[in-house]
Amino acid sequence: MRALLSRCPWKDAPIEGFERLKFFRSPALTTIFALALFMASGSVVLAAIAAIGYERAASENYKTFFFPSRPRGKFAGKPIVHPQMLQQRSHFVPAYVGIRLALLWLVVGAQ
Repeated sequence: MRALLSRCPWKDAPIEGFERLKFFRSPALTTIFALALFMASGSVVLAAIAAIGYERAASENYKTFFFPSRPRGKFAGKPIVHPQMLQQRSHFVPAYVGIRLALLWLVVGAQ
């Protein structure tokens, strides 16, 4: 129940503002991932559990690597406290890409 409440618009809206498109993005991505994972595994339970993790990983990686210098959410408009981390973070991009490619290879290979 706590996880459900953490995605509710009234939790962050006073700080970040409410954007309808962003609010429905997570459930839409989770559904897409769940359908793809169900087709690969045949298990509704495993697909549902894994889809939640895939959605979070996809959303956070997208925001982190495509918009690295833009503070998000409650940090928007505030100064970047540790700018050196923006440079250090780029060293991990090959590992993230490798993990995503390995997962894709496992899903495609499983079919």
